[in-house]
Amino acid sequence: MQPEVIHPAATRRWWPLASFIVLPLLAGALYVGFGQRAPRHRIAINTSLPLIWGTQGGDVSGILKGESKPAPVYQWLKSQHDMVPVDRFDGLAQDKVDLLLLAHPGAMAPQQLVDIDAFVRGGGHALILADALSSWEPPFPLGDRRNPPITTLLTPMLTHWGITLDTARDGDTTVTLPDAGQMRLRSAGGFTYYPEQCRALSTDAGKGAPAIITCQIGKGRAVLVGDADWIGPPYWTGATDDAPRADQTKALQTLIDLTLTDAR
Repeated sequence: MQPEVIHPAATRRWWPLASFIVLPLLAGALYVGFGQRAPRHRIAINTSLPLIWGTQGGDVSGILKGESKPAPVYQWLKSQHDMVPVDRFDGLAQDKVDLLLLAHPGAMAPQQLVDIDAFVRGGGHALILADALSSWEPPFPLGDRRNPPITTLLTPMLTHWGITLDTARDGDTTVTLPDAGQMRLRSAGGFTYYPEQCRALSTDAGKGAPAIITCQIGKGRAVLVGDADWIGPPYWTGATDDAPRADQTKALQTLIDLTLTDAR
């Protein structure tokens, strides 16, 4: 039997089609393999801070009219992840939320705290910015209940988890976060007590209690930061524009990644 001979012309005819299919797949594999871009996650966010509707206490109509715009940190989050503002927490698992971001939220009903606890204990992940002393400028007149609280209102849930957040430290604090280097905090509180299923994430030189901890809560995980000023001006952006600081964006993405891991 004579061996089959493939004519060079036939090879040339199939090569463009093969390259059209194979090369993009190969390029995509290399792109992911080198870790040049973090995966997008579905993140539910609840906050009292003027992140979503802008610093002037605006709403969606104000944004559409150009009278207000989201805070730079929220613009960055939207560019990296799929953001979903929420005020209910009983359907997060069914909505396939990867992570719940509580960025210094306002007052909550007891049932809302119960739903957050159930979400985490059932295997959910929560990144919680519990500010011990907020320095955010109020977007509404003083005394308006829509303004962010002076200090965190999550104490009942933290107490239920066996966690104690101390009073705020004076001035700026620089802490070191694994895989992210240094990040700047403002009047941050330290976690003076936490159970054995928690551990410190940040290294706070000479400051005693850590400002960032990670906790295994039931089947899920919560990462807690005793400050929320660091995602606002002038800590998130430079002094002259809205461009985010590279060290702070790296810190936030690292906190998201650490919250989504189940490794202790």
